[in-house]
Amino acid sequence: MDQNPYAPGSADLKENEMKKSGGFLSIIKKILIGFGVVLALIIILLVWAGITTSKTYGKFDGVAEPYIREFLRNQSPWNYELAKPQLSFSWLEVTTDEQGDKLFKYFNKLGALKSIDS
Repeated sequence: MDQNPYAPGSADLKENEMKKSGGFLSIIKKILIGFGVVLALIIILLVWAGITTSKTYGKFDGVAEPYIREFLRNQSPWNYELAKPQLSFSWLEVTTDEQGDKLFKYFNKLGALKSIDS
């Protein structure tokens, strides 16, 4: 009974060996946890974007469609000069008059607007 069963002996050696062999697995575990966190953040951002988009869409529900219908009825013979006051500032900023005329000539080649039904 000279030996103390609670004294560190060969158990210390085995524990150190386990730590050395577990290093690779702990790195893999940390990488997988990192991927999981990134995936969770992406899912949260997508849900947030969906909610925000639906709220924004709700503000313009019933406003945009009548405006577009009116605009298209007035553009039966596609004329860029008639449409110019109703085009957005960003459109006018990046498009020259020549490009707008060219685009509306392509629309004229398609013919008169037959229907606005969606």
